[in-house]
Amino acid sequence: MTVFAAPINVKNAALTGIGAKPMVSEAETSAQARVLNSHYELIVQEALTKHAYAWAKKSALLVKRSQTPEGRYVYALPADILNLRYITYGSPDGRVVDVEETDEGLPILDWDSTFYGHYTWRVPEARWPADFADGIVKKLQAALKRGLLSDDNAAEALDELAEKKLRRGMVRDKRQIRGRPVNPNPRMVQVFKGYRRHGSST
Repeated sequence: MTVFAAPINVKNAALTGIGAKPMVSEAETSAQARVLNSHYELIVQEALTKHAYAWAKKSALLVKRSQTPEGRYVYALPADILNLRYITYGSPDGRVVDVEETDEGLPILDWDSTFYGHYTWRVPEARWPADFADGIVKKLQAALKRGLLSDDNAAEALDELAEKKLRRGMVRDKRQIRGRPVNPNPRMVQVFKGYRRHGSST
């Protein structure tokens, strides 16, 4: 987890990192505050939905919203959802079901029952991993360079650095998701199980 307790802490890390003065409050109306405030949520939400992070996954019971003329059921989505990953029937660990969507992006299911939505949510700053947080800081610095100084070259360099940090975070997250078992001594395990390599002595 990071030292960032709120959005203003992330914004100030971006500002001080390029030698600018930090913001005093979110209500600030300086040019740098306007740039950061206009880009912040878009940058954060776009980064959160680029990968199915394990730490950004949440599950919630879906609530029936309405019924279609064909007798199917429309379910509401959680208020903090950014991206729906899949829906299970009966329990959070239940069977994954096929889903259609309304024009509003709401799930349509064939029967009225217990369904759980598994989704990416808007994770608070204090719960971001350090590599993800650093990538967001670099993205904000790129926005400042581009929006305040019209320095496209510096902005592109910072964007590339941000993407590199975010990709590293994705790789780390994938490795943690797989949880591949590591066998520290496969030969001893084989011997324990009664196996012998061809030609080896007993």
